[in-house]
Amino acid sequence: MRHVYATSWGVSTRLIGALIMMHSDDNGLVLPPRLAPTKVVVVPIWKEDAEMAAMKQKAADLTRDWKGRITFKIDDRDQYRPGYKFNEWEKRGVPIRIEMGPKDVAQNQVIVVRRDTGEKMAVPQEGLLAAVESLLERMQKDLYARALRNRDANTFTCDEYKALIERLESPGGFFWVHWCGQAACEEKFQQDAKATIRLQPIEGGQAPGACIVCGAPSAQRVLVAKSY
Repeated sequence: MRHVYATSWGVSTRLIGALIMMHSDDNGLVLPPRLAPTKVVVVPIWKEDAEMAAMKQKAADLTRDWKGRITFKIDDRDQYRPGYKFNEWEKRGVPIRIEMGPKDVAQNQVIVVRRDTGEKMAVPQEGLLAAVESLLERMQKDLYARALRNRDANTFTCDEYKALIERLESPGGFFWVHWCGQAACEEKFQQDAKATIRLQPIEGGQAPGACIVCGAPSAQRVLVAKSY
C-alpha cells in the first residue's frame, strides 16, 4: 500500500481538468494506470455465432485468477461489433485493451494494446497477468516522464518585466521570477497579463535577486503563470 499525495484543500474539479489536459488526446481520455478505475478491458472477438460461446468462455477462463490483483472488465456484448467496443473503451481511457479472437486462441496468445501510444503487441496467454501488470507500471512511468518533459520544456527563468508580460501572452508557460513579497507587485503583473503567483517553493529557489516589478531585494524566485 502507498499513501497518496494530498493537498490541504482537497481534490477539486481543476485537478480533473488538469489530468485530462495533460494526458488525453483527440480520441478521448488517457488515464494513468494508478488512477484508472478499470485498468484492463478484455474484448473477445468472433465472426460466427458458433464461435461466440467459446470465445466468451475463453475470456472468462483467462481472467479467472485476476480478481483481487487488477481491475478489469470483459466486454462480451454481442449487440456491438469489435470496432465499436474498441472506440468506446479508448474514449473512456482504459489503459490496456486485450483483443482475443479464434486465431489468437489457436496460437495461445492475445493482442495487447496500449491506450497511450496505440502500440499493439502479441503476448502469450501463459503469464499474461504478470505481463499486463508490468506493462501498466511501464505506462505509468512513461506518462509521468512525458508530463515532466512537457513541464520542463515550458518552464523558463525571466528577469525583465516587459519580457515576462510578452512571454506570458505568447507562447505562455511557467516563469520563475524574483518577487519582493509585496502584494502591489503581484497585482501589477496580474493586471498586465492576467497572471498570478502559482508557487512559492518551500525548498529551492533561494538565490537572492531583484524583484522583477519594482527592483527591490528578493530572497527567492516564485513561479508565475496564467490560471485557466
